[in-house]
Amino acid sequence: MLKEIHFKNWKSLKNATLYIDQLTVLIGTNASGKTNIVEGLEFLRRLINGKEVQTALVGDSSLSSIRGGLEWAALKPENQFTISLLVEGNENTDYFS
Repeated sequence: MLKEIHFKNWKSLKNATLYIDQLTVLIGTNASGKTNIVEGLEFLRRLINGKEVQTALVGDSSLSSIRGGLEWAALKPENQFTISLLVEGNENTDYFS
């Protein structure tokens, strides 16, 4: 089970951690980053399903692009972003990637 997701320079999220429980609800004002979190999860899902990074962001004939595509994936003025995960493993061993 996914326990945490960390965003660094992803869209509007300079440095943010989302702690995930069995029920996680995103609430907040407009332009607070909720959609950027959901798009980060979608980006990771695409990578897990074997898509290349560029295709995961800009889409292809079977996928729509993630809002902003490649150009706006990293928080400006940065040109790199990091999304890392903490995943619950077996026998109380967690995995960070």
